[in-house]
Amino acid sequence: MSYGTQPDGDRFGKPERLLTIADVAEWFGVSKAWVYDHVTRKQPRIPCIRFGELTRFRQGDVEEFIEKHAGGAIGSH
Repeated sequence: MSYGTQPDGDRFGKPERLLTIADVAEWFGVSKAWVYDHVTRKQPRIPCIRFGELTRFRQGDVEEFIEKHAGGAIGSH
């Protein structure tokens, strides 16, 4: 799975695919339970979109979450 920047959708084009809890868990290298925990109650909270029982994520929101909470760790290894 590629997590590179996807173009934003527009009225006439295909919208960006929303990520699942499993997608974000794979990206972060953590369990699905960890991701779910951070969208329901723990801080820092990962921004998400809720559709009843479904939880989805915009890639840009997840990337902003990483930048905000990485503490300078991105690119340092």
